[in-house]
Amino acid sequence: MSLVELHPELVSEPPPDPILRLLQDAETQIDGFVEGRLDNPIPGFVPSDFVRVWCGLRTIQARGLISGRSFCEWGSGFGVVACMAAYLDFDASGIEIHGSLVEAAGALAQAHGLPVEFVCGSYMPAGTEALADASASEFAWIETDGPSGYEELGLDIDDFDLIYAFPWPGEEELVHVLFDRYAATGALLLTFNGVEDLRFQRKVGRRH
Repeated sequence: MSLVELHPELVSEPPPDPILRLLQDAETQIDGFVEGRLDNPIPGFVPSDFVRVWCGLRTIQARGLISGRSFCEWGSGFGVVACMAAYLDFDASGIEIHGSLVEAAGALAQAHGLPVEFVCGSYMPAGTEALADASASEFAWIETDGPSGYEELGLDIDDFDLIYAFPWPGEEELVHVLFDRYAATGALLLTFNGVEDLRFQRKVGRRH
């Protein structure tokens, strides 16, 4: 792979009041959403540590780790990270395969006056069915069988300067392979990895 680990000094600061209100609202709505779907839960839907991810986004901004402003959240769920990115003046979008989550994310962003475009679809680009099938056969909870979300966005993976993902165990390889094959040279991948916390990886060299 042509991914290089970066180890920037993290900007550790409390989120500003608008972000704290966003996070409080999101927590309430996520709790209600999960409670209302106890009989039909969405596989793999677990929010990340949003305060920690905020520190990651601020670090990228403060350290000048990317030159552009185009951001995409893969598997955006309630879209909280994309909303935080929009607050930081990124051109933010999110791709989510579950329509109910796309609707909830859009409502959350609108309620807080944040310009984020959410689309319903897979973050797998068209033509990567073999990768999707391999992942789905080994990890049944990974859902990649929807249409690619990039057409609706009018963008490709290599149009993004920064991509964020919260990969579950086993999904990391899929995320890394996709980013390595299709992201633009110089693009940054930010992931929240639970025990491993935040990871910053830059694609170097030419695309495959």
